[in-house]
Amino acid sequence: MKTNSKTNTLAGITRYPKEGGQREKLEIAHLIEDLGLEGDRHAEGGDFQISLLSREEQQWMSAQSEAGLCFKRYKENLLFDSIAELAPGDKIKVGDATLQISDTDKQCFENCPLFSRKEKCILTGRQLFAKVVKSGKIKTGDEMKKEAP
Repeated sequence: MKTNSKTNTLAGITRYPKEGGQREKLEIAHLIEDLGLEGDRHAEGGDFQISLLSREEQQWMSAQSEAGLCFKRYKENLLFDSIAELAPGDKIKVGDATLQISDTDKQCFENCPLFSRKEKCILTGRQLFAKVVKSGKIKTGDEMKKEAP
């Protein structure tokens, strides 16, 4: 991911309590070690506890004349103004919590309109997933800080 002139500020927190249910926009949330975002349907452990997205990717998706197949499927928990380059294994601090990037890639679906037209999807290599390695409170306005290895 490329760094731009904006900061790595947490712009939004979204919780999805149940499949097909209404999303909940939060100002403050609690991340639970080895589980994820408290009250989120994906807070069950594993490598895909938290999903991250930047405004750049969000705006790109909104600007497309035809939505890619995963646009509705990928729902971010944490939206940042921008996201610096991150790789699996990197640890980031947000508020009182620490997350570890677990994956930065997604597979394209063959039945996606973008894939079938061989168009580049900005989400390839930029969909970030993380697991919570230290519990803590987060709030909109918190800065994401990459920890030294």
